[in-house]
Amino acid sequence: MKPHSDQPPAATPTTAGTSAAGGQRLEVTHAEMNAAHVSGEAVPFTETILWLVRYDNSWWVVYDHGWLRITDTLTAADLDNRASWTGPQHSGSVGDPHGEP
Repeated sequence: MKPHSDQPPAATPTTAGTSAAGGQRLEVTHAEMNAAHVSGEAVPFTETILWLVRYDNSWWVVYDHGWLRITDTLTAADLDNRASWTGPQHSGSVGDPHGEP
């Protein structure tokens, strides 16, 4: 039997591109997101909420080492719904609750 330790287990470092069960990347680098923003593939939630972005058919949130995919389906659905209220920047990526593009 292994002796008990008061020390927490060592953190396992993650790398950009770590995949979820469905094969989707869970993390991207700042450089990749910056390039996606420049090309128009990444769209901020609003003009003032730049830390939340629609990219690669998902919502992403920024953190110190890159961007993390939001995988919770209810949260993603709520963001899609709210984004449809914020303006035309999301009209091609999320559904409009009123049936308009």
